[in-house]
Amino acid sequence: MRPVCSVVIPTRNCLSYLTGALDSVRAQRIDGIEVIVVDDGSSDGTGDWLRSYAGTWPALRVIDGPACGPARARNLAIAAANADLTAFLDADDMWWPHKLERQIAHHRARTDVGFSFTDYLHVDVGGGTHGTCFEYWNFRPGGAREGDFTVLRDGEAVVLGTNPVGTSTVMARTRALQIANGFAEDLQSAEDLDLWLRLAAAAPVSATSDVLASYLMHRPGNLTGQASARLATLSVIVARYNGRKEPSFRVASRKARARLHEARADLAIASRQPMRSLGWRLRALSADPSLRAARAAAGQARGMARALLNR
Repeated sequence: MRPVCSVVIPTRNCLSYLTGALDSVRAQRIDGIEVIVVDDGSSDGTGDWLRSYAGTWPALRVIDGPACGPARARNLAIAAANADLTAFLDADDMWWPHKLERQIAHHRARTDVGFSFTDYLHVDVGGGTHGTCFEYWNFRPGGAREGDFTVLRDGEAVVLGTNPVGTSTVMARTRALQIANGFAEDLQSAEDLDLWLRLAAAAPVSATSDVLASYLMHRPGNLTGQASARLATLSVIVARYNGRKEPSFRVASRKARARLHEARADLAIASRQPMRSLGWRLRALSADPSLRAARAAAGQARGMARALLNR
């Protein structure tokens, strides 16, 4: 029998978190799903553990990846998916109860929707919580009733301007993913945003303000190098929309440029260039005035002033 949903999980040296991710999938209690985990060149025993675990869970399929990164790993799983719907989960994130059930029901009711996403909670490695994505970006999908999935107006512009889409919350039509050729493997970073924009250009997008996943923040790694790569790719993606004249895209492009300025500010701080960072924060505030951006600029200015007084 054909599965109702294919769950795609790429992983590399993430065994200590992967167990929790898989437990959160099993807790969905949805019959007829397939879970495709791509082990992308792990050296921490992930492969052996997965094969042992698959012996106790018939829904689980394991694919050996070529250690080429998450875009290639996800694409391998998309190519192997047998269901009409595909849901994504990163190996260090977790789903909340009823997440799959609600999204599957929504996509069955709205067959025109290309992909959907939900709000998610930021969690640090110590278990502390840091608010939700939608709260941070002041994003409200709206809807007749709180918690409903709502089809977004100008979905492509919304994704460009706010980028509230967390990969671990996305459910998409498998055929749409295949037509779009999946994640762009030539991008250094932000291949997720690139795909969501291409999908949003082709079909409606829906979202719910309900929190249905947890996202792990700042797992140890080369954060400065990752930020540089993401900034470079985001700049290329945003530049694609420079010629769009529609009012929704003009607003979205301005908001996207503000996000780029904020990313440059964060990178400057990581490089110990506080004055340069403050300049980028002020440019972000000018491009897209918001209370969040104002607080960020004011907080940094106060910190710099204290540092000068304490010399």
